[in-house]
Amino acid sequence: MKNLIYSLLLLCPAIAFAQSEQDVYRYSHTHFGGTARYNSVAGAFGSVGADFSVLSTNPAGMGRFRESDFSFTPTLNLSKTTATHNGFTTTAAKENFNINNLGVVFVSKAHPESPSLWRAVQFGFGYNKLANFHEHTSISSVDTTSFSMVLADQGYGATEDELWNYQVSPFMAAPAYEAWLIDPLNGTGGKEVYTTQMYVDSIQQDHEYINKGSLGEWSFGISGNYNDKLYIGGSVNFQRFSFDQEKVHTETSLIDTTSIHSFTYSENLETRGKGVNLKLGAIFLPTQWLRIGIAYHTPTVYYSMRDRWSSQINTYFNDVTSIRTEQSYQANSPDGRFTYRMRTPSRLMGSLAFVVRKKGLISADVELVNYSSGYLKAHPGSGDSYAFDSENTAVQNNFEQALNIRLGGEYRITNLWMIRAGAAYYQNGYNPSVVTTTDPMMTYGGGFGYRSKDFYVDFAYTWTQRTSDYYKYDPLITSAAQLTKISSNIMATVGFKF
Repeated sequence: MKNLIYSLLLLCPAIAFAQSEQDVYRYSHTHFGGTARYNSVAGAFGSVGADFSVLSTNPAGMGRFRESDFSFTPTLNLSKTTATHNGFTTTAAKENFNINNLGVVFVSKAHPESPSLWRAVQFGFGYNKLANFHEHTSISSVDTTSFSMVLADQGYGATEDELWNYQVSPFMAAPAYEAWLIDPLNGTGGKEVYTTQMYVDSIQQDHEYINKGSLGEWSFGISGNYNDKLYIGGSVNFQRFSFDQEKVHTETSLIDTTSIHSFTYSENLETRGKGVNLKLGAIFLPTQWLRIGIAYHTPTVYYSMRDRWSSQINTYFNDVTSIRTEQSYQANSPDGRFTYRMRTPSRLMGSLAFVVRKKGLISADVELVNYSSGYLKAHPGSGDSYAFDSENTAVQNNFEQALNIRLGGEYRITNLWMIRAGAAYYQNGYNPSVVTTTDPMMTYGGGFGYRSKDFYVDFAYTWTQRTSDYYKYDPLITSAAQLTKISSNIMATVGFKF
């Protein structure tokens, strides 16, 4: 039963604004990004190289560049979420335009008469996107319980004045009380008990959230080519992300005899983060047709994480009373702010590529990441010494090591044109003893490219599907909605060699 409760709470959206284990997972669960060529083979380029995207996976691949290179990748992202709850199905979509890659690599070649076996050194600088948070989800159904029950429970044990204390519920119970959604009753032992106006068992519920933002990194890399057999490289990477969520939950009584007609609870959350990591890698060519790669990513240390949040409640009544003199009310929470730190897990990657008669290649990457090793910690500048003990314990209990596999291929049709395809398997990082639904995320990619001596252009399309359960509020009193999320990217890379 304890594991069941853990699993329900894990998949339920936060009912109060606070940092949680979900922050660690969200910002650790990065995907492949970068150029169109890299995306068309589903990111399986760890031992291939000669593409700017490898600075974010295996920087040794930059050693495969023989000419200086500039690349730029604009991308159109299309996402759609289908939600099913209590027999009702709702679909919502969102689009956004972004930059997936912008980078330059400079190649310094050894003198032809130099006795050194170091053939070249490469320096790279630029940006790769690692995660896209844009998403729109809408759930519409008839339910027999109310989110206002959760709001009432949040105020348990506090007087009306104490509800606004930060240690109680200034973002949930306090505005609910102010807008006449919940009322106090005389509790025992001096503790207040709150009840809700929305006590009916037939309620139309419309719940939606809109996410915006992305996670990317600016990389500074250096690599070397030793005798065209061994390539080594490293990169210092500065990660930045933005995450904004607007959530709106509306309930309407379907029974005309109730005093309350409807209410709307709105939440707004804004999170910003800055971090740094180091990536090291090597590629070895034992033969001309075989390439072996290995890379290690240190944990990303987010030295600055900042949350801002607020909530609002609007209520609408069918009538007025001698005490409640209006038919509609609005109440706002205070503005919440908090600064903290976070560390995401390290990664270990192995890769293998086979070159087929200089006409094409087949490549595979295997990546290990232990999501349970991330943690949150206090920021010295926040003035708060909160240790995040319960949140970090939840990270250790709820997550585990995951295996990600990427497989792709490229075939040269002519000297100038090539086609590509790939697939990626991203294992769910939840502990199966806690969450039984652990379907992997699958991504499929494809594309083609034109490459001349000094210029190239590549096109790619990727398609990703994932399924999950979602609880609108407390999973002990409502059932889960089943979400199917589909995201596709259309991108083009324009590049120049110089």
